[in-house]
Amino acid sequence: MITRRTSERLFEFSFRLAERRKAREKQGNLACVDKANVFKAFAFFRGIFDEIAKNHPEVKTDRLYVDA
Repeated sequence: MITRRTSERLFEFSFRLAERRKAREKQGNLACVDKANVFKAFAFFRGIFDEIAKNHPEVKTDRLYVDA
């Protein structure tokens, strides 16, 4: 089950990790990989990713479909 609370915690952790990597002069990129093209729950997940991404503009983000 995908919940907002757990997704937010996952993304906050992930964005902070990407920021730490970027600070060490490594790539600070983050990709959301899902099946938003098939399942509404993953569209919800991707939407939360996009919301959290706005708070971390220094991290380059990408969105990919898992089966693409």
